Amino acid sequence: MFITNRRSIIVHRLRVFLASTARYPFVQDDVEMLRRHFDVDVCFGSGARGAWEHFRGALRADVSIGWFGSVYTFFLMLGARLAGRGSIVILGGVDVAKMPELDYGIWRSWWKGRLLAFALERIDRILAVDMSLRRTLERSSGRTWERVEALPTGYDAGMWPARFPRERMVLCVAGTNSPERARIKGVDIFIAAAQHFPDVPFHVVGIDPEVMAQLAPSAPANLQLHPPVPRARLLDFYQRARVYCQPSRSEGLPNALCEAMLCGCVPVGTDVGGIPAAIDGCGFVVPPGDAGALAAAIGRGLEAPDSLGVRAREHIATTFSAERRETALVAIINQLGSAEVIR
Repeated sequence: MFITNRRSIIVHRLRVFLASTARYPFVQDDVEMLRRHFDVDVCFGSGARGAWEHFRGALRADVSIGWFGSVYTFFLMLGARLAGRGSIVILGGVDVAKMPELDYGIWRSWWKGRLLAFALERIDRILAVDMSLRRTLERSSGRTWERVEALPTGYDAGMWPARFPRERMVLCVAGTNSPERARIKGVDIFIAAAQHFPDVPFHVVGIDPEVMAQLAPSAPANLQLHPPVPRARLLDFYQRARVYCQPSRSEGLPNALCEAMLCGCVPVGTDVGGIPAAIDGCGFVVPPGDAGALAAAIGRGLEAPDSLGVRAREHIATTFSAERRETALVAIINQLGSAEVIR
């Protein structure tokens, strides 16, 4: 006589744990998107408590996601592996960089780099907002990372409508709290370029006046500074400016650049990170740190027709849509997790 154990299959929503050290808007976007599909626990923390929360959250989840690779990725990976569950890390920029001259990038620290490398070797999926980050990671770490795959951030075109005609104005959004961070964003190069256009207003949003005073004690008269503003208030800046400038020395896939392009700005940016992929023939790309080349590109952008801004919007809406990211990330999570619990 054969005796079989009766098993009941209970279908449930996967439990996803998403962790980051900061509440960036694009991280919040992922949280809201994932909550449409899964039960989501969130951790925004650092320090010893943050490490513990990364570990504990991963122990309890079906799939864990770490936004940015860091020391905390190790604790997230460890919790997931001990629980036998899936894990993902999303590389965004600082986690692949090694720029000692600007005191920037996790790979400046030998022990942080080794801990992150240990975690990346054992994470189930390594996603990067742009494939250029893999090349930067390989230069910084001195080894190859064949498992890195691209998954860009996504943008809601309806949230960022275009408006024409535009003002003869140049905009840069650079949330900074130190002169070093401002240089990473290329604000000093932006200021130098502004001096070539004394009659054109140049606006920087997100920089502290004290930081600016250290960065450029004698800023040109046409430069206007604005403190950090809520995300919704950026729309007015984006819709007014003819040119949006991303003069960074290091980047992932800049959200402000993509949002500005959706609003119809002509983009000008440096050849670093995901900036060339975002612009992709819809604007102008120049070498980083070259104020003369940046000024020349800004001049071309100021004279460009509105049709170039329309092309920029269409490119971001098509290539970097929120729907495309949602479909891809949800599929990866479902692949790693399990929609069925057998008891």
